[in-house]
Amino acid sequence: MSLPRLLGFALALLSFVATFAVARDARCDPAGPRAYPLYVLAVDTDDADDQSEALTGALRSRVRGAQGWSLAETTLTLSMLTAALKCPKVPDAACLVKIGDQLKADRFVWGTLQKAPGNMVKVDLHLWARGKAEITAGDTYTENLKDQNDERLQRVAQRLFDRLTGSASAGSLVVRAGDAGGVVLVDGQRRAALDKGEATFDLPAGTHAVEVRVQGYAPSKDSVTIAAGKESRLTVSLVAEGATPGETTPSVGPSGRKVAGWAAVGVGAALLIAGGVEGIVYLGKKSDQDNVDKSLFGGSDVCNPILPDPKDPRYAAAKQTTSEACTRSQDAKKVSTLAFVFGAAGAVATAVGLYLVLTDGGSSEKSGPKFEDRTKSAGPKMRLVPEISPVAQGLLLQGTF
Repeated sequence: MSLPRLLGFALALLSFVATFAVARDARCDPAGPRAYPLYVLAVDTDDADDQSEALTGALRSRVRGAQGWSLAETTLTLSMLTAALKCPKVPDAACLVKIGDQLKADRFVWGTLQKAPGNMVKVDLHLWARGKAEITAGDTYTENLKDQNDERLQRVAQRLFDRLTGSASAGSLVVRAGDAGGVVLVDGQRRAALDKGEATFDLPAGTHAVEVRVQGYAPSKDSVTIAAGKESRLTVSLVAEGATPGETTPSVGPSGRKVAGWAAVGVGAALLIAGGVEGIVYLGKKSDQDNVDKSLFGGSDVCNPILPDPKDPRYAAAKQTTSEACTRSQDAKKVSTLAFVFGAAGAVATAVGLYLVLTDGGSSEKSGPKFEDRTKSAGPKMRLVPEISPVAQGLLLQGTF
């Protein structure tokens, strides 16, 4: 083989090896005037190792895919560098310069992550650039994002990277609509599906028309403004088809029948108490009267007594005594009459009240079939009927089969 052909073959081989190395190691824009090399140190943590590893991977993936940036590979971590350089765990300005010198880098990303209340994690990232002010960005997200390929974690990484580099041109929108399934349209185009009533997706910065469609409900239309690099939220209140927006289901209160029934029960109870009091008074008067009857002439009727002869010295005293006894007897009879009337009226009112309450069909169709519908239904029928007599009061249970 001639010398010129041999040199040409060698140059072609070297070109192929160089191209392969760039494709394998850089996997993004090569460093140069239009692509800045950027180190992403593993996010440091004390209590969320899985989340830290996943976020670090998502950030590096974001840098690889970002135009104008080139990911500089390193196996060194922030904790390794701070320990080797005898720096604080959270590096200060002087330590950051030492880290940059150690990496031979003009810029790198470092940060910390820790668990937060409510099954969340909180991340705090920093972009250090030699000779420039440090830029920070933070976010809080659910701790179950442990896969760097999870789209939700990738959106978090993108927001953080965009804030650090000032290249944000889009934000994210979280739509919540109860627990329903449906679709979300943005500016008239289908954009996402609701999963258990929730959807999260990215949108260009600006104002957008958002429509939520769920079967069985009227479409909900809203306008949202998306800020670059930030997350916006939209909570939708679904309205059933045919209902007026803002209309609420009227609360079902007690029916008039039930109110009247309980009122009757209350009146009945009061009358029964009054009757009981009158009965106690009657028993007292009756006891006093019995004692008087036993002291008068063999227990004769005090209002029609057999008095001694007017000439008898006992006549005047006997007449006075029997007159007082007759008055007390009449009072006792009045009390007994009131006790009976109050007791009977109380029993009737209580029975009627219970009847109205127990047979109330409710004021809403959702509470069950109306009382009239139940009485018209086929099969055995039962009903409560108040019963009153001079000797007893109560409820009579009647039925037909």
